[in-house]
Amino acid sequence: MKKKNTQLILCLLIIAVLGLQQAALVSAKAPPSDIRINIHMYGTVKKTGTSTVLSGATVTLYGNGVYYLGSTSTDSNGNFNFYKIVSTHYSYVKAQVSKSGYQTTTKNAYNVDDNFNFGTIYLAQLNAHYVSGYVKNDQTSNPVAGVEVMIYGSADGVEDPYTYVGSTTTDSNGYFSKTVYSAIRFHAMKVILSKDNYYERQQIVTGFDTYYYGFLDIHAYQKIGVFFYVNPGYQVTEEQIDGQIDAYQDILEDEGFTKFFEFQDTDDFVGDFAGVNNYEREHDVVFLYTFSHGDDSGWLKLGGQTYPAYKVQVLQVITCLESLDSNKVGWVVTACFAGNAYDEASSHSSEIFLITSSNDEVSQFYCPGSGYTEQPYRCAFAYPFFASIASGKNAIDAYWDAEDETAAGYYDHRQFPLIYNGLADYTFFD
Repeated sequence: MKKKNTQLILCLLIIAVLGLQQAALVSAKAPPSDIRINIHMYGTVKKTGTSTVLSGATVTLYGNGVYYLGSTSTDSNGNFNFYKIVSTHYSYVKAQVSKSGYQTTTKNAYNVDDNFNFGTIYLAQLNAHYVSGYVKNDQTSNPVAGVEVMIYGSADGVEDPYTYVGSTTTDSNGYFSKTVYSAIRFHAMKVILSKDNYYERQQIVTGFDTYYYGFLDIHAYQKIGVFFYVNPGYQVTEEQIDGQIDAYQDILEDEGFTKFFEFQDTDDFVGDFAGVNNYEREHDVVFLYTFSHGDDSGWLKLGGQTYPAYKVQVLQVITCLESLDSNKVGWVVTACFAGNAYDEASSHSSEIFLITSSNDEVSQFYCPGSGYTEQPYRCAFAYPFFASIASGKNAIDAYWDAEDETAAGYYDHRQFPLIYNGLADYTFFD
C-alpha cells in the first residue's frame, strides 16, 4: 500500500513540474502587448558650406526608413525636436528634409537609448529662375485667365533637351509669374501655354535668372463663317441682298462665330477660298453658305449678274472644303439644281456636312429674285433655315423646319431639299 502511495505522489509531482515548464515556455514566447516607447528625434538644418541655419525647413521622419512617424519644421535657430510614442523598437530613423529653393536631402540617425540625434543636416541651395509674362487673345487682345503655363529649363539654351521645372496659371489679368529652382543654372527657359479651346503655344527666352516673356498671344479655336453669293438680278437690289447676308452673319455671331469671309460675284472661287484655307486650323469650325445660280450639269454660277460667265463645279467646292485642316466643315448651298452637290458628296463619301435647297432635278423657282416669294430677296429655303438656327435649333432640326416651309411649293413646284452628314456626330449650332 505504501508503495502505491509513493508512486502516486511521484506521478503528481511529475505532472506539476511539466505544467510549470509549459507555462514558463508560453510566458517566454508571448510578446508584451502594452509596449510604449517615447523616442526623441532632433537635429539642426544648415545651408551647405556655411554656418547659416535654415528655419522653416520641413523634416519628415520614418522609422527604419519606411514607417511614417510624423513631420515637423525647424525653428528660427534651424533646430527641430520631435517626440513620438511608439510600440516597437526602431534601430534607426530616416529624416527627409526639404525647403523651397534648396535641394531635398535625407539622413539617418541610429538608436541610442531611444534617442535619435541627426546632428547637422546640410541643404544645398538651388539656382533660382524667375519667370513672368502676360497672355492675351490674339483676336481680341483681351487677357486670358486660367492658362496653364508649363515651365522648362535648358542649361545651354539649345532647343533640346529641356527639363520640366514647374508650372503656374494666369490670373484675371492674364499675368503669370513663378520662381522655379534647379541644381542647374539655366541659360534658357521655355514656357508652354495651354487652355481648353485654345491652340497650344510655346515660347523660349534666353538669359540668366530672370526671364520676362512680355505679352504672348494665343489663338482660340474659332467658328468661321464663309459667304459666297451673287446678286441674282430681277427684282433684287444689291442693298437688299447685302442686308440679307448681313442678317445671316448676325445669326452666326450669336452662335459664337467670330471670323467671317465674304465674297460677292467672285471670278476665282479657288483663289478666294485659299484665304480661308490659310486662316483656319485643325480645331476650328468652318461653315460655308453659297447663294448663286445653278444648272443641271453641276455648275454654280457665282460670278456676277444674271447668269454670269464665271462658274465653278460643285465637286471643286467640295474638294476645297475637304482640303481644310478642320474636321468640322459644313456647307449650305442654295441654287437651282443644288442637289448636284449632294450627289457628289455622297458618291465620294465626303467628310462634310451638307444641305442643299433642292435636288438635282429641280430648278429653284423661288430663290431670291424669282418673284415667287413675298420678299424676293429672301431665299425660300435659306430664310427659314437661318430663322430656325436663330431660335436655338441645330442644323439638322433647322433643315427639317425649312423643308416643311418649302414642301408645299409655289405653282405646283417643290424644291425637294436634301441633307448629307459626313461628320457622323456633329450637327453645327448645338
